[in-house]
This record gives sequence, structure tokens and C-alpha cells, in this order.
Amino acid sequence: MSGIKWVFKPESFDYREASAPVVSHGVVYCVIGQSVYACDREGRKLWRYHTAGLTAFMGLAGEITPLGDPALGPCGVYVGAGYYFRCVRSDNGKQRWWRRLGDYVLGPILAGSQRVYVSCSDGYVYALRAYDGRDVWKFLVGGDSEHISVDEVQGVLCCESGNCRLWGIDSDRGDMLWKATGANAQISDQVVYCIRDESLVALDLYEGTEAWRMSGYSYLGPVDSGVAYVVSQHGEIAAIDLRDRRVQWLAETGKAESTPCVVSDGVLYCKSDGRLHGLACQDEFGLYGYDIATGEAVWEWRMDAHERWPPFTGPAVENGVVYYGKHNAVYAVYGASRSSFGDEVEELDEDE
Repeated sequence: MSGIKWVFKPESFDYREASAPVVSHGVVYCVIGQSVYACDREGRKLWRYHTAGLTAFMGLAGEITPLGDPALGPCGVYVGAGYYFRCVRSDNGKQRWWRRLGDYVLGPILAGSQRVYVSCSDGYVYALRAYDGRDVWKFLVGGDSEHISVDEVQGVLCCESGNCRLWGIDSDRGDMLWKATGANAQISDQVVYCIRDESLVALDLYEGTEAWRMSGYSYLGPVDSGVAYVVSQHGEIAAIDLRDRRVQWLAETGKAESTPCVVSDGVLYCKSDGRLHGLACQDEFGLYGYDIATGEAVWEWRMDAHERWPPFTGPAVENGVVYYGKHNAVYAVYGASRSSFGDEVEELDEDE
């Protein structure tokens, strides 16, 4: 089976593009414009949460600030817009709590069982109680960052700012454990992996000291089951066994600046924005799947090369279905089938 499974568009037209979707147990959560939506596995709307009043979305110049990408945790769906941060119940879309933070909410959001971590443009990372939004601590990483991402393992929060700085923070107290440089940080097996000086670098989780490095890599994607998926300086996608630092396979994609995104059911899904060295590449705009065992291309989903803006968001993958946002809609398309591995690449088109 191939092609589009369903497309969800809100009942009221909104020019703002859809967020990256989040999927769990067959339910898809997404943001379109000023609303959070939940859809079932067939694309039927389960609920909609719309922020009441425009004051929560007013920027300094009076413009309406769209909601950011959602995050899902045991207490609900978290989303930020402007100065406001909200938790919505995942079962019925009712607001659990909301609060105002120090400045514009940035992303992504990290939601745990007891705490949720969110960053703001005031340069702080906030740790909040997941069930009521009250402050636990806040940590200053600097006000010059446009994007802050976080990951938390074994009591250590790894915080990455947009200026290639990394912090190790005690997630209980909010105290700094270490500071380093790097980008695309991922935590796996109590090791922090990142990109530094065109190299894949491993850092000690508790001290931030460098354990080893492999040169020749410019981007770190997902780390899954002891394997890191990276992009080389020449644009190839490589799978590196982190136990012995051996390159398992190297895929010369031929695609414009493909970025590894997510591993699901034996497939590495990558996205391409349709550009190579800053130039548009016809028919290279879309999603691609590679067998994680061999690096063989097993699936493609090409989008309209003439509609690159706004860029599509996601993907998220569950049970062989790939979800992404584009314009004011969320798409569900059939991903790579395990039965098709070893056959010719299945090329799909968004217009099918």
C-alpha cells in the first residue's frame, strides 16, 4: 500500500503553517495557527483547543504570535506562544494550566513525567512542574540564542543554544555541571554526542570532557540502539556504531542536503529541503527512507518542488505511517514496508 492515507485541514482556513506533528498510540497532535488539534489514526478530529483572546498572542508590535511545536507528556500536551506556556489534557483538549514566562517561548519543549523544560528568548531555560506549571528552577544560558534544545538523562539536563554552546545542568537543582561547545547534541548510554569542528564528538555526561572524536561530519541526526546517523562533509549519510566507532554504511544519497530525522521499524527517515549549496534542486524536495541495516534506499516521498515555502515540518513516524505538516494541513502517508526491502525503491508523489 502506498500514497496518502489522509490529510487533515482545520475547518476554518488559517494561513499559518502547521507545526511538526507529535504521534502517540495512534493519536496525532498538531498545531495549526492558534489552535492545537488531536486527530485519530484515520485523520478524524478528536478535539480542538483554541486560545481564548488575542492578548496571549500579541507581540511587541501588536502582531499575533503563532503557537510553537507541541510536546507530549504524561500530564498532557504542552505548547507555547508569545510569553505564554500552556498544558492541555491529551484526552479531551481541556486546559490543565497556563502561565506567563519571562519572554517569548522558544522550542523545542522537553516533557518528562514530573517536569517540563522550556526555553525563552530572555536566555533562560525554565524547569516547571509538569502537573501545575510552577517553577522548579531557571538557568541562564544567554540572551543571544534564537533556539535552545534540551535533553535529560540520569539527572543531567543537556542544554544546547543556537550559538553552539552546550551546558550540563543538574536537573534537580538547576546547577551547572559543565560547559562546552558543540551542536546537534544527543544523549545515549550516559554519553553526550555532538558535532564540533566538523567532527562527531563524545562527551562525558557528568563532566563534559571529550572522550573521543571522528572527523569529517557536519550534522548529527538520531542516535538509536548504539548507532549514530550523521551527515558527512560531502553530504553522504553514514551509520556509525558507537561501540567500536566503525562506519557500518555510507549512503551517497544524491539528494539535496538530506537530514536524518527519525528511526522507525528498521528505517531511517530523512528530509530534504530541496536545496543544494543554497540552490534549488528540482524534484529533490521531500522525505527519504533508508534500511538501517544496509543503507539501501527503500522509500521516497516527493513533494511539489515549486512550493518550498513554508518548509514542511516533521516527520513523525508510528506503525509504518509518516506524518508531517505543510502549509495549513497535516499529512499522513504510508511509509516504507518491511516486505518491500530488497526491491526497487518505492517512489511516491504527493499528488497521488
